[in-house]
Amino acid sequence: MARGQQAVQAQQKNAKKKEKERKAAQNKGTSQPGVLSAAAAAKSAKCKICMQLMQQLAADKPGSLKPLTAHVGKHKGKAMVDCFPDWTPEAIELRLNPTAAADAAIEPYDEYSAEVAVKAYAIEERKAAIEETGGKDVWKSKSWMQRYNIMNPKEVVFKADKEVKGKKKQSHKRN
Repeated sequence: MARGQQAVQAQQKNAKKKEKERKAAQNKGTSQPGVLSAAAAAKSAKCKICMQLMQQLAADKPGSLKPLTAHVGKHKGKAMVDCFPDWTPEAIELRLNPTAAADAAIEPYDEYSAEVAVKAYAIEERKAAIEETGGKDVWKSKSWMQRYNIMNPKEVVFKADKEVKGKKKQSHKRN
């Protein structure tokens, strides 16, 4: 056991390192190292394209959002909605004024926002939609976006069905 003393020293060193990480995590307000606290998560945004984390943002200070617009410029042909959908002016306005959320009808863009929108309906409306679809089993088999579309049916108009620049719709047959 020539390495006995070295093994003991390595164990002590690792124990000190883990204790230091644990204390640092407690100071940040998290129980795990590498995980953002709730306050830090509210001031950070993650790009949906390249997954880069942008921190120290404030929704109530428009000047703090300049790094986001600069980052969007790195992705050619992408808009702010594509990279940071939670940090668009509309999303920030809804976050700052939750009472305005009922007034503004924003279409959900992902499963989570569709889930929130469906759960915002009154229980009677949701029960009626469940019965309309064929029961709880059928309802549970659908995604949140499908459930939202059941709760909010909308008429889809295809471009081919419209008149194009005042001309009548033409047949696809060749002469």
